[in-house]
Amino acid sequence: MGRVAIMMPVGRADAPMSSHFGKSEWIMISGDESTTPEFIRNVGLNGRSTVNLLVGQGCTDLILVDIGDGP
Repeated sequence: MGRVAIMMPVGRADAPMSSHFGKSEWIMISGDESTTPEFIRNVGLNGRSTVNLLVGQGCTDLILVDIGDGP
């Protein structure tokens, strides 16, 4: 199983998903047979740096609400 990223406004799993990909302050990552999600702060806060962060974390899938042209 790959690692799945979900864009989040806060570092809690019970929060609603973030409505903006690049400006999401947190990324919830799940997978690799772990039952506890991992939260990573999205420090770049723009589309391209967020993509690079996800690739660096080994994410293979992404769940999001909206994404612009940049990423």
